[in-house]
Amino acid sequence: MIGKKKSFFFADDYLGLALFRSPESLMNLEASAGRPITNVYFFLTTSVFGGNSNTPFLVVNFVVIFVALLLFIIAAGDSGGFVRIGMIFSVSVLAVSGTFLPLVFWASNFNHIFSVLVMGVILVLNRFNLEKQKAQLTIWQSILYFLLIAANPLYSPFLLYGLVTLVVDLIGKRSQFNWRLIFLNLNFALRIALPLIYLSLVSLPFLFQNNQYRLELLSSFVLNLKFYSQMDGYLLFIILLFFGLLSLAVSFQLAKVRDFQTLSLLLSGLIIMFIVLIQKSQQGTHYLIVPVLLVVPPLIQYFVGKTRHHLVKSFLAIGLVLLLLIPYNMTYSVRYYFMNSPWGSSVKEFNNEVMKMDLLDMDVCVRRGSRLEDWESFIAQIGGQNFFIRREIGAKSAIFVTVDECPKGPNSLAFSVFQLADGSFTTE
Repeated sequence: MIGKKKSFFFADDYLGLALFRSPESLMNLEASAGRPITNVYFFLTTSVFGGNSNTPFLVVNFVVIFVALLLFIIAAGDSGGFVRIGMIFSVSVLAVSGTFLPLVFWASNFNHIFSVLVMGVILVLNRFNLEKQKAQLTIWQSILYFLLIAANPLYSPFLLYGLVTLVVDLIGKRSQFNWRLIFLNLNFALRIALPLIYLSLVSLPFLFQNNQYRLELLSSFVLNLKFYSQMDGYLLFIILLFFGLLSLAVSFQLAKVRDFQTLSLLLSGLIIMFIVLIQKSQQGTHYLIVPVLLVVPPLIQYFVGKTRHHLVKSFLAIGLVLLLLIPYNMTYSVRYYFMNSPWGSSVKEFNNEVMKMDLLDMDVCVRRGSRLEDWESFIAQIGGQNFFIRREIGAKSAIFVTVDECPKGPNSLAFSVFQLADGSFTTE
């Protein structure tokens, strides 16, 4: 609650507030980097709540991620008690470490939250489909896979699980061969072909236009590992390596016993983790959420429920204790940040000052003040000119200058921006 009162809209939020306010904007895929759920989210939330306060947006984010995690726990109930225990353990680790805070406190991260929700629904539907063998449930799953990729291409490796479960559904259905063939082709098109086409023709081209989303295998991998390592020495890196090697070992065993559904979950989680580590400028503990949810529960199920070697179980127990204790200590700075100076807190007072100005249809010129050190950071935090052209302020345009003089005109207004000792921005 304390962090919520201090936070405000931040960076990409202003793009959503400025550009996704009309029905026509729902198809502006270039602005949302090929992720239409962002367009829909800001269109619906601003239509209902307006854009003066970020509190309703944060409440929506919290409710959706809570429901999503609950679905993961429900879906884990079909594979034995140890899988559900493992899922509850994973959610607990993520909760105590503050991993969800970057998602809840930043409205623009809804596409990640929505993706976790869609995954949870898919897993629940698959659980019920294994019991009831309903063609409608299979079709709905296939549609949701396309929705998942359209929301966030980062989770495209999850299509591997979709392919495996489709084959399992097909084998389990008792019907004539011709119907089974039609059923397979239809669901393959919805579940695999269409998502891959959308990924290659829409999502990735728009996404890679933005430099920060590009994949740079070696340089980004080194920088990202350095980022996660510095959070608490090299302990997090050791934990990730430990569970990565453990997952590969279990994968070979699962392949031997032909448990391909669990194997596809493990591999999906590992591939997503690898993509996170090689993606440029995408650093944060919240990127670990899906890999943890996909990898840890099957490991606990395999080693606790199926392995009789006490030494192996002991190693797993040590790894789980480290996974529970180290992230809590490691992410103290994350929790402290969101309690004291969360995203948007430095912009909140600046926003209040600008709201008092009459900038409707004005050409705004923002000068760098003498006490503003990081000019680029300021521009990024307010989302550039989107801050001024959103409906709540209504400026016609905005430019940012450092030493140049602002252009003069009948509909022009210029002011300087300064930074206070606590890091917040002000026009005075």
